[in-house]
Amino acid sequence: MTNKSADSPNDMGIHSLFEGLSEEYVESVVSRVLSSLGRASPESKRAFETELDKLSLRIPGFRTASLAPPHMLRDPVRHSLMDSDKLAAAVLVVWVESHQPLREIVQERIDDIGAYIGVSAEPTDLSKNGLKGNWPDRSWERERERFATIHDGYDEDDLALMMCYVSGLLPGMEDSDGESEAASEAAEQLPDILKLLALCAVDLENLPVSAPEWESDIPEFAEKIANTVSDKREERSRAATLDSFIAEVRDEFSPELAYLESDIASWSANSLPSGGDIARVLGTCEELRSALVEFRAVRESPPAATRSEEAERRKKNDELGDLALGLVERIERLMSGNPMPEDDPPRQSARAKSDPTEYADIRGGDASQTSQSLDAFPVFESEQLYRENLSLQSERDKLRGDNERLRAEVQRLGADNRSLDGDVESLRSQNRTLSNDLQFLRADKTDIELNVGNLQSKLADKEKEVETWRRAFEDESQKPRLTVEEVPRQVGTVGDAVNYAREMFPDRLLLRPNSKSVIQGNPFERPEDVWLALEWLATTYHGAKTGGSSVPDFDLSIREMCGWWYKSDQHETTRNKYRDWYTTRVNGDRRWMLEHIGTGASKDARHTIRIAFDWDKDEKMVVIGYIGQHQRTDAT
Repeated sequence: MTNKSADSPNDMGIHSLFEGLSEEYVESVVSRVLSSLGRASPESKRAFETELDKLSLRIPGFRTASLAPPHMLRDPVRHSLMDSDKLAAAVLVVWVESHQPLREIVQERIDDIGAYIGVSAEPTDLSKNGLKGNWPDRSWERERERFATIHDGYDEDDLALMMCYVSGLLPGMEDSDGESEAASEAAEQLPDILKLLALCAVDLENLPVSAPEWESDIPEFAEKIANTVSDKREERSRAATLDSFIAEVRDEFSPELAYLESDIASWSANSLPSGGDIARVLGTCEELRSALVEFRAVRESPPAATRSEEAERRKKNDELGDLALGLVERIERLMSGNPMPEDDPPRQSARAKSDPTEYADIRGGDASQTSQSLDAFPVFESEQLYRENLSLQSERDKLRGDNERLRAEVQRLGADNRSLDGDVESLRSQNRTLSNDLQFLRADKTDIELNVGNLQSKLADKEKEVETWRRAFEDESQKPRLTVEEVPRQVGTVGDAVNYAREMFPDRLLLRPNSKSVIQGNPFERPEDVWLALEWLATTYHGAKTGGSSVPDFDLSIREMCGWWYKSDQHETTRNKYRDWYTTRVNGDRRWMLEHIGTGASKDARHTIRIAFDWDKDEKMVVIGYIGQHQRTDAT
C-alpha cells in the first residue's frame, strides 16, 4: 500500500462534498467563489490563491494562476477540486463567507436540534481536510425538506451544502444495522393490548381441533372483533372528516373567530368523551360555518349610504355574531360531554333579548314566529332535525363511492399539478442559471475593461521608461569602460567576476553579499561561468523584469547561457530555520533571497556554486545577497 501525499484526497475529505453534486451546481459554486474573492476575508482569499498557485496551472498570459481573471479560472478550478482537498477547503470557505445569512440560519437550527438527532454544529476542521461522518439518514431528509419549505428563497443544493459544512458531516447513509435496531425498538414499544392479542393467537393455534370452543365461542368472538374493527374504522373515518372540517373552519374564518374572541384550536375528534356523537358535533359545525359565512358578508360590507341602513347593518352584524357565539358554546359543551338542554338557548346580545323580532329576521322568519324560533334555537338542536340528521347518514354512506371517485380524480389532478410544478422548477432553475451566466459575463466585461485600462496605463509608463533608458544609454555610451566582450578574457577568479560585474552593471546589479558568502578565495574552477551568470542577471533577467524583453522560461534561458539552472523559491521550513543564509541587509532592512541560480550538486566547492538574489521592483535592480557553495539545509 502506498502512502498518500499530504494534499491527496481521502475518503472523508472536503472534496467528498462535491462528488455527489451535479457539474452545473459545482460550476455555479466555483463561479460564485471567483466572483466573491474581492469581498472575501484576507485569510480566505490568501489561502485560496496559495492553493491555486500550488497546482501549477498554466494560464496563457499570466505568470501565476491567481493573477488570471475569473472566467479563465472557472474550468481549471472546477476540474481540480477532486484532486486537492486543500483547494476544495479553500473554495468552500470563500463560498460560505459569501452565504453568511444562510450559514446563520443553518447554524441556529442545528444548535437547536443537534442534541436530539446526534448532530453537532462544531466548525468543520478544514485544516485537517476531513469530515466526521454521515448525517443520520432520516434526519437528513427531514431537515432538508424543512429548510426547503421554510426558506424557499434559497437554492436546495445551497441548503444541503451548508448543512454539510456546518455539521461537518456528509449526506445521510442508512445502514442495515440501524434499520434492524429501529425495528426491534418499535417491537418493544407495542401496546400491551397487542401483546395480549398475540398471546391469544398463540393459545388458539395450540387449541385442539376437537375443542368445543371452535363451534360457537371462538366464531362469536371473532365476529365481535370483526364488527369492532369495522365500527372503529367507520368511527375513525367520521373523526377524520370532523377534524378536517374543523381545520377548514379555523383556517377560513380565523379573522372572524379572532374578532369574536373565540379560540377553536383545541377542537378535535379526540376531545370528544367516549361515546360522543361525532355526527351531532359535525352537524353543529356545519351550522357554525354557515353562520360565519353570513357574518363575514355583513362585516366586510361597506358602510351603508343612510343612517337607518347603517343601523340595520350593524344590528345584523351583532345578531350574526351572537348566533356564531351560541354555536361555539354549544359545540364546546358537546366536546366536554355536557350538551345544552333543548330549552337552553345560546348566548345572545342585549338587543336580541330585548327585541326578539330582530333575532327572527336573520333566520328568515317573521315577527309572528319569534317565540317559537327562540324556543327551538338553534335549529340543529331540535330533536326532529337531529333524527333527520341521523337518517341522512345512510345517504352519506351511499355518496361515499362518489367521494372515492372524486378523490381519485383529485389525486390524478394532483399528479398533473406536481408535474407542472416540476416543469416550473425546471424553468426556474434555467432562469437562475441564465441569471448567473449573465452576472458572470458582466463581471468578465468589467474585468476586461479594467485590464484594458491597466494595460493602457502600463503602455504609457513603458513608453516613458523606454525614452528614459534611451537617454541613459546615450549618456552611458559616451563614457570609456570595458566592453562585455573584453571582460571574460580577464576573469581569473570568482572575485574578478564579481568585481567586473559591479563595474559593468552598477545601475542593474546591487551586490550585498551576506556573512555566509564566499567570494574572495572561492575555489570554483570556472569563474568565467560566474561572470556569464552575473551578466545573465544584468541583461536577460533584468530585461524581463523591466519589460524590455520577454523570457517565458528563466531556467531554459540560463541553461542556454552558461549551463546553469534557475529556481524561483526556497523551502519555507529551511529558510526560516537558517535565516542568515537566505537573507541580507539593504539600507538596514532585512531582505529575503528566495530566487537562486547555480550549478553542481556535490560538496566539492570547486564544482558547486550558488547565487541567491531578489528583484527590487522599486529600484529596478537585482539584489545579490549570497555567492558561495550550498546554502545551509538539514541535509548539508
